[in-house]
Formats: sequence, C-alpha cells, structure tokens
Amino acid sequence: MRVIACDETGLVKTIVVERGQEEYKWRSQDRATAPIRVCFAQDTDHEIYLGLADKSLERLNIHTGVQEKIGTDICEGYAGLCAKGNRLYTCSSSGIVTLRSYEDTSIQTEFKAHSQCNCMKVGLHNKHIVAVGGEDCDLRIWDVSSTKSPVFKAKNVKNDMLNLQVPVNIRDIAFVPNTDDKVVVTVSAHRHLRVYDTRVKARPIYSEVRSEAAFNCLAVTNDGKKIITGNSLGHAQLFDFATKRILGNFHGPVGAVRDIALHPTLPVVALCGLDRHVRVYDIQNRSPISKTFLKQRQSCILFTNEGQLTPEEEPESEIDCASHLSASKNRKNVDVDEVEDDKMWASLHPAKSAKHKSI
Repeated sequence: MRVIACDETGLVKTIVVERGQEEYKWRSQDRATAPIRVCFAQDTDHEIYLGLADKSLERLNIHTGVQEKIGTDICEGYAGLCAKGNRLYTCSSSGIVTLRSYEDTSIQTEFKAHSQCNCMKVGLHNKHIVAVGGEDCDLRIWDVSSTKSPVFKAKNVKNDMLNLQVPVNIRDIAFVPNTDDKVVVTVSAHRHLRVYDTRVKARPIYSEVRSEAAFNCLAVTNDGKKIITGNSLGHAQLFDFATKRILGNFHGPVGAVRDIALHPTLPVVALCGLDRHVRVYDIQNRSPISKTFLKQRQSCILFTNEGQLTPEEEPESEIDCASHLSASKNRKNVDVDEVEDDKMWASLHPAKSAKHKSI
C-alpha cells in the first residue's frame, strides 16, 4: 500500500506503508507553488491533480514524476478539488464552483455556491451533487445540472440559552456511503459535529460539541458506520454512528491533524499534520500500523488502492490489517530465518545417551 503526501513547502512524496519509508519525492521546494488541495485523476491512482497556492493547476504522474501545468489562474484559494465523470470540479474560497472539461480544462459550468467556502465535496454516488460550506456559511447542496437554487439549504440549530445564534464555521464535509448522498456529516471550527439527513429536515438530525479544540477534517468509513475526526490539538477520534459515542482515540499525533485519508477497501486510515509524520492505523482496533517522518509539515494526503481485496477474499470477514501488513513486511525475513535454523541444527552433534548403573 502507498500513501501520497503533500507538504507546505511544495514537495509530493510517496510512502510505502509496509516499510514505513519514503519511496519517491517529486517537485521542488517552493512555498509559492505548494499544493493546497489534491485529488486523483479520473479512473487512476498514479496521476494526481494539485491545486497550488499560486492559483494554478498541475497534473503529476507519481510513477514517472512527469509534471504538466494544466492552467494558470484557475482558482483563487482552493477550497475543493475533485475529478469525477470526465469533469474537474474546483471551488474557490470566494464560493465560486467551476466545472471544467477533463481534456482541455475549458469551463462548462460556473456558479456562485456561497458567499465564501472552506470546503467542497462531490457526491459519492451522484457526480452532479456538490456540497459546500464555510465561515458563517452553513451547508448547501447543489445540483450542477440546475444551478438556479440549491437543492438543500441547511438551517442552523436553535439559539442557545442566552438566545444567541450558534456560530457556524464548517471546516470539512463528508457524504455517508450507502445513503445515495442523502446523509451528510460536517465538522466546524466551533467543535460541532453535525449530521444532516436531507430527506428529513433542514436542521441537523444530530449536533453536539465533540472536541476540545477546533475540528480540521473528517472522514466516514467505507461501510458508513463510523466517523473519524481530527482537530487542531492533534486528537484523532473514532465516532460510532449507531450509538452516538466516541469509541476511542488514535494515539500518536502531537500536532494539529490536517488531513485524513481512507483506503478504498481495507479498514485502514492515514493521518497527517503539523508533527511532520504520516501515521497509518487499523480502524477496527485503532492500533498503529506504520509511522513515517517526512521532515516537512504535511498539508494533505491520499491513499492509493494498492493492497485492496481480491475477488477470492470475503469483504465481510473481519480483517486484522496490522497482522496482515506485519506478515507481508516480514515475508522475506521468514525464509532467511528458516535457512539459519537449518544450518544451526545441522552443526549440532547428537548427544550420547547416558549409561545407567544397575542397582
């Protein structure tokens, strides 16, 4: 398995999870062209799009290192970037969502989604669904085929005990799998974890303060049963949908968690942030699998689909990822140990049997 990590100095690195080591390093160090957002190109995991700090867009092949500048002045302050369905979705910090052609990046659709945005996500099952949110800008969901008005406009929770409006500052959004993009989760800088069901009502069906500090990012597991959140104190938590309880923490990070990436099929999660480490965990027992020091503070990461389940394996069965990766990591050492044991036993002489005196 491999993780792609982008840092705030402009470097892009690939990490082999089994070895816990950096494999390749691409691009040159330049904070002016550092990646702000990253996503995979369509139907591949060896090409990625980078939304850069200088408003330009770049495509990078992580196998060959070939860089291609797609365009300049594409987006001012990337709030979101996604490639899906022959389209490239970008969202600026000023709330403008743009759909571009995958081939020549020509603009197909452009509309004002919000007054300002911190994040944008495209639906998991419906490529025409886009969700945005930001500071003082509550969740809105748009259908890009009809941009006259949003298909869902969230309402804030009721005023607090002092009859003051509860502040809104959405930091990240995630669609819940297996819900046809009808259930959405958000986290905010005011420590709120909220769940919206667009089929029920405009207000969140669940809203609680679930952190000691501002949330930075979140991810929903592939089965849609758990939420993983990261905050500015370096705490990464596992939250259960059914019981509405925190199951535990992913121990290790000592700086703010900036991004979370899930493996496409295996119950494995990767975290990165200000402590300059990329950490990989088994979601089922929250045990660490690997830790890699990368010298620079990381900004965003992606998980490739390497190591995914084969058709012969049963996806429903419980998989101990830590033991699986440990076995693959030590596969080469097993044969060497067996040969050394055989040499050791061959060098020993048989012991002479002791003579017993008859009584």
